[in-house]
Formats: sequence, C-alpha cells, structure tokens
Amino acid sequence: MSALVYHDLSDAIPFASDIALPRGTRHPAGLAHVNWHSFDPTTFQIGREHADIGGRLSAAIYSAERTIVDCFRL
Repeated sequence: MSALVYHDLSDAIPFASDIALPRGTRHPAGLAHVNWHSFDPTTFQIGREHADIGGRLSAAIYSAERTIVDCFRL
C-alpha cells in the first residue's frame, strides 16, 4: 500500500508501512505500524529503485510495475 501511494496509484492513507525483506531475514521487533513481507531472495532485487526521502537520504522502493504485481500476489 505504501508503494502504491508513493507512485500515485492510490489516494488511500496507509495505516502502516509495508516493508519487504529477503526470506530468511529476521524481521525487527518493536516497530509499530509496519507490515513485514518476506520475498524470495532470488527475486528480491527485481524492480527495486532508490527514492530520495529528503535530507540527502534515500530508501529502496519497488517500481510501480513491481508494486502492482505484488498487490495481486499478496
């Protein structure tokens, strides 16, 4: 959902951030309002881009195309 909003493909206000990690990686504990997703390590990098989030910081986010595929898949 959060990537859909980032790509202007939804006008919903997400209650939580959706974060993907390679399958087998431990999900950090104690983070409220985060939906964790485990993706196959061989496909984890497909469609991954870096987005400027301000203050000379960037975050990885999936492309609009990958996001749409993942929404159908999940």
